Amino acid sequence: MLKQVIALLNKGNVQDAKALCETVLKNQPQHADAIRLRAIIAKKRG
Repeated sequence: MLKQVIALLNKGNVQDAKALCETVLKNQPQHADAIRLRAIIAKKRG
Protein backbone atom coordinates (compact mmCIF):
# COMPACT_ATOMS: atom_id res chain seq x y z
CA MET A 1 0.00 0.00 0.00
CA LEU A 2 2.88 2.37 0.66
CA LYS A 3 4.05 1.94 -2.92
CA GLN A 4 0.68 3.33 -3.94
CA VAL A 5 1.21 6.32 -1.64
CA ILE A 6 4.56 7.00 -3.30
CA ALA A 7 3.06 6.62 -6.77
CA LEU A 8 0.31 9.10 -5.90
CA LEU A 9 2.87 11.57 -4.57
CA ASN A 10 4.94 11.23 -7.72
CA LYS A 11 1.84 12.05 -9.77
CA GLY A 12 1.16 15.10 -7.61
CA ASN A 13 -1.95 13.62 -6.04
CA VAL A 14 -1.13 14.67 -2.50
CA GLN A 15 -4.69 14.50 -1.13
CA ASP A 16 -5.21 10.86 -2.12
CA ALA A 17 -1.70 9.98 -0.93
CA LYS A 18 -2.50 11.48 2.47
CA ALA A 19 -5.77 9.58 2.73
CA LEU A 20 -4.12 6.28 1.88
CA CYS A 21 -1.26 6.92 4.28
CA GLU A 22 -3.73 7.68 7.09
CA THR A 23 -5.48 4.38 6.36
CA VAL A 24 -2.20 2.54 6.86
CA LEU A 25 -1.55 4.41 10.10
CA LYS A 26 -5.02 3.59 11.47
CA ASN A 27 -4.17 -0.10 11.16
CA GLN A 28 -0.51 0.20 12.14
CA PRO A 29 0.06 3.44 14.11
CA GLN A 30 3.77 2.75 14.63
CA HIS A 31 4.56 1.94 10.98
CA ALA A 32 7.82 3.86 10.50
CA ASP A 33 7.63 4.17 6.71
CA ALA A 34 4.06 5.44 6.84
CA ILE A 35 5.01 7.98 9.50
CA ARG A 36 7.89 9.15 7.31
CA LEU A 37 5.62 9.43 4.28
CA ARG A 38 3.08 11.40 6.31
CA ALA A 39 5.83 13.88 7.14
CA ILE A 40 6.75 14.18 3.46
CA ILE A 41 3.11 14.75 2.59
CA ALA A 42 2.80 17.44 5.28
CA LYS A 43 5.86 19.20 3.89
CA LYS A 44 4.42 19.14 0.36
CA ARG A 45 1.14 20.58 1.58
CA GLY A 46 2.97 23.43 3.27
